[in-house]
Amino acid sequence: MLESLDIVKFCCENLRKLFYDDNDRPMTYPKLQKLDFDLISYVKAKHMLSLDESIVPSPALTHLNWPTTYTFADDTLFRGNSDTLEYLSITFDTNLMEIVKRYNVFSGGKYSKLSHIAARKTSRINIEQMGFESFASFATSLISPETRSFKISDYNPQHPLTDAITTNRVAENIRILNLGEAKLVLLDMLDLIKLLPNVTDFACLPGGIGLELSKKRGKLIQYLYADYYPLSHCLRCWTLPHTNNITARSIALMSIALAILCTKFTFTDLPHYENKVYNYELSMILATKGYKKYTAKIKPLFYYK
Repeated sequence: MLESLDIVKFCCENLRKLFYDDNDRPMTYPKLQKLDFDLISYVKAKHMLSLDESIVPSPALTHLNWPTTYTFADDTLFRGNSDTLEYLSITFDTNLMEIVKRYNVFSGGKYSKLSHIAARKTSRINIEQMGFESFASFATSLISPETRSFKISDYNPQHPLTDAITTNRVAENIRILNLGEAKLVLLDMLDLIKLLPNVTDFACLPGGIGLELSKKRGKLIQYLYADYYPLSHCLRCWTLPHTNNITARSIALMSIALAILCTKFTFTDLPHYENKVYNYELSMILATKGYKKYTAKIKPLFYYK
């Protein structure tokens, strides 16, 4: 029986063929564990499917990747797999959010085995109408004690993830945190890492040291060290999705702060074409008064051929 299904560049008009045979009888996939779906056209209401509530199409599903519009008018994809699903990558639109609320898809401790969560939202979604302050608070509510990797796109720093994580303490188990292209100033980044003591890999864009820290000038590192050290004993890597419109100096400053405050931090993952200018900024900062005594922590940050 089918255990893995990858659907690439699929037209919504053909969606019905996946769940109904030529005699219009519903089809199920009792052994299906992995479903990757890629839709190339917008789903109109007339093409959305509804299956009788007695039909459970994929009860053994462990991996669900659904990056496009949710194509059902009910909870079809989530039936019977709350005890098996481990990997969830999905886009939440208004339709899916309403279904999640109507069918209590994630309530009551369901999906307690989710180890990887990647949550995105469309621009049309109104998260407040669903009873959440922000998309971050909703996405964080999906985190289970088993969650080790958490990615949230369209993260808005005006609704800090720190608030949501404080509410959901099991988030402390996360190892990999990816905030996509969200820009975080240094203090926001440090406060978030402080709440996630087990994070080893962190991804976001740098928003600079921020107005508050810019006033510290020559005493920046001393100030941060006094307030935050030791920040983390696990963080090893900070990844930047890109460096467009971001100065190498701000990247270097924030990397140095992480290296000094986090006992195992040694690597900032940059696009290769930025390595040379990043190295230059590191060397310039290292030569500045107040940083030389941290030479042993800063040197591993350099890129070498």
